[in-house]
Formats: sequence, C-alpha cells, structure tokens
Amino acid sequence: MSPSTSRRPLYGGAMTVLHIPPDFLDTDEVIDIVKRPIPDNQEMFVAPGLGSQQLHQAPTTIFIDLLEVNEDTKTLHEDPAKLVAFHAGQLLFDGTRRENVASEFEAAAAEASTSATNVDVPGAVDKRSGSEVKAIGAYHSYLDVADLEIAVVRLPTVNTDVVISRSGVGANADADATISSLRDVAASLTVDDWNLFGEEA
Repeated sequence: MSPSTSRRPLYGGAMTVLHIPPDFLDTDEVIDIVKRPIPDNQEMFVAPGLGSQQLHQAPTTIFIDLLEVNEDTKTLHEDPAKLVAFHAGQLLFDGTRRENVASEFEAAAAEASTSATNVDVPGAVDKRSGSEVKAIGAYHSYLDVADLEIAVVRLPTVNTDVVISRSGVGANADADATISSLRDVAASLTVDDWNLFGEEA
C-alpha cells in the first residue's frame, strides 16, 4: 500500500487529513455491515485483508479520537512526552484486557518520555477571535512494547485533544517505508469547520 496524497474527510468533513493509505477502509462507510457502532468522537480506518500467515493477528487500524481536555490532561501540552505517554496509557487500558497491561503502560510511558517530539500543525490554527491560536502537536514514532504508534494534536480554544493512533500488523512505520508516519498525518490535520466543537470559546 502507498500513502495517500488526497484528503480523507473526518467527522462529516469538518476535519481532514492526508497520508492515510487509499486502500484503508473508512468504517463509517460499512457500518451497516460491521454491525458495531462507532462512537461519535471516533473515526476508524482499517487496512485491507491480511494474508493467510497473519489471520491470527489484528489488521492495521488507524483511530482518530476527539477527547476533551480535563483536569488530568490540561497541563500535559507543556511536555510532548507526557502528552503522548498519557494518551498511550489510556489506549492501552481502554483497549486491552491483557494481564500485563500495567507493565506495558509503564514501559510505554518510559519509552515515550525519551523520544516524543513536537509537531507543527498549520491547518489547525484557530483564527475565529481575530488572533491566531496554534494547535500543539506531539508525536512518538513507535512504542514497541505496546505495538502502538501515536500522535496527539491539542486544540486549545476548544479544549480538545485529537488522538491519532495506529496498532496491529504493520503499525511500525519505521519497518515499512510504504506507510506514512502518523507524524505526517498529524501535521496534515486541517480543521475546516470549528462548529464541530460547538460554540466559539
């Protein structure tokens, strides 16, 4: 598969991103087939079918979640490592029942704390008040211990973290040059309709 140069709409077109492979399936398009509701605050893209040798493994899946900034997370943007480590931990606890999830969380947090980096997100600048308020981006290439790649874009004026994650077969973009890094996906995020988040703050 190859990275896409066309924009993929999110949340009814209120947001868009680049670099999601064109053969990844937008689950919104097949919700009647899947018979499983997708939360209103989540978009999900799933890789096409796996080969016979990978049938026991989950397919590569990209999630884009909108999460409200709360008391636990409001100051984390000051350190990109803490921002991605927190959300990586939440994904691990929410998405798995494995007995070793606690140790995985600790290892993932330690791994993120050493190598998370900032991301510039020019398409998510809020200009509604007459002054520009920039988004705050953070990225970690690949948490090997958790088979997880993660990027976070904080939108300060609407108290929202956009959490972009990839897991499953092929989640490690470093091991496959044909897969765009989620850093590129995060950097390409554009907010076209701020009304998605309600009234102007």
